[in-house]
Amino acid sequence: MPGSAAYLQSIGVTGTESLLSAAGAAGATAVLVAEGVTLAGAILLRDRLRTSAVEALNKLCDFGLTDQRLLTGDNRRAAEVIAREAGITEVQAELLPAQKVDAVKAVIASGRHPVMIGEGLNDAAALASADVGIAVSGASDIAAEAADVVYLPKSLESLPLFLLVSRKAVRTAWQNIILFAGVLNACAVLLAATGKLGPVGAAVTHQLSSFFVMLNSPRLLRVPGRGKPAWWKERARAIVPAQFTLGQLSQRVNAFAEHLEFDGLANSFLRSWPRLRRPLLFSAAALYLLSGIYTLNPDEIGIVERFGR
Repeated sequence: MPGSAAYLQSIGVTGTESLLSAAGAAGATAVLVAEGVTLAGAILLRDRLRTSAVEALNKLCDFGLTDQRLLTGDNRRAAEVIAREAGITEVQAELLPAQKVDAVKAVIASGRHPVMIGEGLNDAAALASADVGIAVSGASDIAAEAADVVYLPKSLESLPLFLLVSRKAVRTAWQNIILFAGVLNACAVLLAATGKLGPVGAAVTHQLSSFFVMLNSPRLLRVPGRGKPAWWKERARAIVPAQFTLGQLSQRVNAFAEHLEFDGLANSFLRSWPRLRRPLLFSAAALYLLSGIYTLNPDEIGIVERFGR
């Protein structure tokens, strides 16, 4: 008859302490087996680290995710063994699903943005509560539904690459919004308002902003670790010398764009907004008033058209 130590002791089975100690030392959960009131043995159940889990956790530290914690409903000894193997120092064991949610919310309340990785039914609520919830391969249907992302590979070695591509996607979106949809169109509006850009030029500039967005976004397809480069890239490298000036310029432009952190610029602007608000409003009002003033030369005649007359 299998059961927990508490249940077997309640029916008169003794001598479970040695087996429980051995199971705890091995980082396993013991399911005791008794025949009548005689202890027959134990079945040890132990979690196993996923492939490349330690390597993935180390790479996540390179992305700034250094505060790594293990939240589990297993007993503390088993959790500590797994955490020690994975290199995680902070362990919270024997948690109920609601307590996992509380742990995630405590991190959010401290001003940080937690990433929760899980697969079990008991992880679903915590996955939904985290800023980013990642359900790994083999996750339960409820956990996959609650998470923001379902990570399909069996091994965790590509998890840092997933974060890298995600950050590049956000950075590229900010580049498209600020550089092409914002700065380029703002310059076109100013040039059109001052008469230096005609209707045709304004239309072409507007289409160019969309074209630049389409040219910038495919750079996300250049994911490291995708195998051999395309055949046309190898042919181009064989024809064009490595020291070609245009190639060096392109590399420098790409490197500069890769390191543009528009979220940091946006946060800096928001912090400076109370100080910049009044000068910007006065400047906008002045530009609006001056846009209706035109100076005529002595040999020119001004004609004002209002409502078609």
